[in-house]
Amino acid sequence: PRTARRRPPSGLNGRDGCRVPLPWEADAPAYGFNDTGLSWLPQPAEWATYARDVEAADSTSTLALYTELLAARREHGFGTGSLVWEDAGADAVAFRRGDVHVIANLGTAPLALPAGATVVLRSQPFDGSDLPVDTAVWYTTA
Repeated sequence: PRTARRRPPSGLNGRDGCRVPLPWEADAPAYGFNDTGLSWLPQPAEWATYARDVEAADSTSTLALYTELLAARREHGFGTGSLVWEDAGADAVAFRRGDVHVIANLGTAPLALPAGATVVLRSQPFDGSDLPVDTAVWYTTA
């Protein structure tokens, strides 16, 4: 709401009047976003758990996953080749780009990975055979 703003309205319609600053340090004023300890919009208290310093210390965090994705993209050429949609059934989304396949299980039951799949990266831990619900995997085939 306008009453929560801490800076004058710019008169422009855009995102800057509604974007809450991202948290960098969980224990710092304004979560380390600036030196004043204030942000132009209030930052929710629960955002401390998403601060960069907290995420950097957690090997299962979103930051860790994105860091691994960027490294795997360079190593395996995720950005090369044309994107080809693959049929994975009604409960999954799947595509291939070059030699790398991606499948996300959006259903309510685990999905079997194709025979010969070599997992390159996963969005959360699993045994490598059945893809758990709410999990994505990047893999290659022999």
